[in-house]
Order: sequence, then structure tokens, then C-alpha cells
Amino acid sequence: METWQDIKDFFFPAMQDTETSQTFFTTTQAVNWANGALWEMAQHAEYLDVIQEQNTVDGTSAYSVGPAGEFPYAIWRVEIDDEAIRPTTADAFRRSDRTWESNSGKPRFYYTDLFTNASTYRLGLYWEPNGVYELRTYSYGVPAQVAEDADTDKLQVPQWAIYGVLWYMLSEAYSAETRRQNPETAGFYRRLYDDMLDRLRARSNNRLSEKTWVVGSSPSHFIDNFWHDLPDTIPEP
Repeated sequence: METWQDIKDFFFPAMQDTETSQTFFTTTQAVNWANGALWEMAQHAEYLDVIQEQNTVDGTSAYSVGPAGEFPYAIWRVEIDDEAIRPTTADAFRRSDRTWESNSGKPRFYYTDLFTNASTYRLGLYWEPNGVYELRTYSYGVPAQVAEDADTDKLQVPQWAIYGVLWYMLSEAYSAETRRQNPETAGFYRRLYDDMLDRLRARSNNRLSEKTWVVGSSPSHFIDNFWHDLPDTIPEP
């Protein structure tokens, strides 16, 4: 399983539906659930690194960050001419210097603003650049969104974790108010999905050797897990 069509080939039969008839759920609903899963996975595990390079413009302090297909979720490092500059907030400058926006020179700080649209951050530089500098931004990204007509597109998710997208979709579908509604089954798939999220976060945090993370613990006493939430029956496709 690696493409959007692969996901649909599992999802619709599991709901005793077909992509052609769409008796219970439309492809649009399936797309929205898949994209919801991708956003949540990216925000929880921060597994997709995005690096964007551009040049500053003399007299321009605001820059868009968000390359096509990989939306930034959190900016964590900004460099000017290969040197890191420090994060701050526009409010901090406003409180200390009313004329701060008129200062120009080589940028020493950066701040982020609200989204200008659903996929773009506004990155502010201080001082306002007085020339051309190399601007490099590091951020955690969100995978390219799924589209209804992009059946052969591969999901930007580690292959072992792609089933998590399907589990999220099944959890949402079994929670919806249709004749297929089944709270027990919805809860089971949500537990599968949550377990995948924790594993994805652990693997992402340990990509670098200098990172040491402990996820959960290893207690000696018995702790219930999602297998004990398995419903009595799960409808067959």
C-alpha cells in the first residue's frame, strides 16, 4: 500500500461500499479524512523536514515560507548567509521601540506571523534587509495533500505507517451517523491509529544519534492495551 488508490481499495470495501456507488461515503469525505490524518501525523510526529532557500530583497522584511506540496507546520531554525539568527516576536519590538520597523541592516532576528493562507507562513526579518542575503529556513512540514483525481500519487508517509491513514479514515467513518455506525469498531481503529502515532513519533525523534527519547515506560505491572478493546465483531468487507 503506497498510493491513494491503494487506500481507497481498502476503505470502501471495509465499509461495504464501493467508490462507484458511494452508498455511505463520498470520495470527497474520504479525501478530507485522509488529509486530516496526514496533518495530525505531521503535527504529532514532526517526521517531515523541509528546507527552503531564497534570497532577501533590499527593503523587504516579510517573506513567504511554504514550498508547494510541503506546508510548514513549525519553523525551528532560520539562517542568514549560513549564520543562525534568533527567534523573537514583533510584539517584543513594539514594546521597546516604536520605530523598530524602520531599522535596516543585516537581519539578526526573525519572527513568524499568522498564515496568509492555508499553506504559507509569513516570516519577518529584523533588521529589514539592506541588501541581498541568503535566507535559509528549516521547518517541520505537512505532507502533500491527497486529491480526488490523484489516484496514482504516493502518500508522503513512511510506508510502514501508511496504514495509519486508513485506520484514521475507518475510525471517522464508523463514527459517522450512517447505517455503518459502530462506536466499538470506531474506537478500536482509533486505538490502532494512536499506537501508530506514538511509534512514528518515537522513530522520528530518534533519527539523530544525539537525540535520546523515552516514549512511555516499562512497568512491571500489567497495563491494558488496545488489543483488549477489540470489539466482539468487526464486519467483514
